Amino acid sequence: MKNVIQMTEKLINVECFDCGADTPRVILPESRSGRVVRCMRCGAIYVSPRKAGQFLTDARMGDPPPEVPPDEKKWAKINAAHRFNLLHRWNFVHDPGTLLDVGCWTGFFLKTAEKRGWKVKGLEPVDAAAQWGRINLGLDILTAVFEKAELPNGNFDMVSLMHALEHLSDPNTALARVNRLLKPGGIIALETPNADCLAARILGRRWRQFISRHVAFFTPVTIARLLKRHGFENVRVRRIGRTVPVRLIADRIKRYYSRPLGNVLDRVFRITGLSNAGIRIDPGDIMFAAARKK
Repeated sequence: MKNVIQMTEKLINVECFDCGADTPRVILPESRSGRVVRCMRCGAIYVSPRKAGQFLTDARMGDPPPEVPPDEKKWAKINAAHRFNLLHRWNFVHDPGTLLDVGCWTGFFLKTAEKRGWKVKGLEPVDAAAQWGRINLGLDILTAVFEKAELPNGNFDMVSLMHALEHLSDPNTALARVNRLLKPGGIIALETPNADCLAARILGRRWRQFISRHVAFFTPVTIARLLKRHGFENVRVRRIGRTVPVRLIADRIKRYYSRPLGNVLDRVFRITGLSNAGIRIDPGDIMFAAARKK
């Protein structure tokens, strides 16, 4: 589906990524993502118009290396294991196979899968992050945007998109390609913000998921509808939390809501020795979905 319908020098007006209609109703005139609209026909939520730089059309080169905390591997392993355990409980995954992770960043999800016996390949548009994963984790990560990456069809047992789909300019095209890349009976697993949550309704434009380069927002209903449209069945969707270091709570409060409060919490966590302790959080604004290729 071609969803770019008008381009100016600075902004791109787009039609609905779900149904193709051009009937937007503004629900947030401004946010960190831009102007957020809801399709009057199907209810999908997206950003329009968009700044041209809100999504990557080519690999991004020359960025400084990402800052990766020393304990990042520990938390990533815990969270990846939780997602693999869900896939097992849902009867999607039993034996390891070939995995492509789209938007893999530094590759910790891939590394966890590799240690579980999977043959893994990553795709990451930010070269600095891809290089970090290649050098520090020894992973096979290709620097490219998903839309342009050269990948063999019918080659993967699972394709994952962990916080990637909301960055893509055309989710329909992306999901159609995922289907082609999978072997018959292959699995798609994805994680993305859930726009149908209490936090989004209460916080409005201050919701933490309204950030630059997030251009499409999904609900359990819309993500299931998209997956079924593009040849997937046995769709499962549920909210999901993460285990994070306590210091991350202060960091996110400083970044998105209140710098003074975040600074106070940061000092409290340091004084009490809790900064590096783990805590499981689930505000309900993230969902995990999986489905099988027909």
